Amino acid sequence: MALMAERGLYDGLLEEAIGRAKVPREQAHIFFRRDKDLIVALHERLAGDFEACLADLPPGTVAERFEGAMRLRLCLLYTSPSPRD
Repeated sequence: MALMAERGLYDGLLEEAIGRAKVPREQAHIFFRRDKDLIVALHERLAGDFEACLADLPPGTVAERFEGAMRLRLCLLYTSPSPRD
């Protein structure tokens, strides 16, 4: 996530992520054949985490719950582990 925050989405994202993660390239390519596969995996992970936490939001008005959901989403974005954890 930090890599995408620093540089955005670009060709070569997967190769740089593999280098930073210090995992064998061949192993990484088993799970992520293209940059798009890595991005989809991150999105699915974040969406699942977000959905799992929504039930824990405190009761309140629609506006209060929406604000809580957006704060939760931002928190997950900034604290999300790598997709291989």
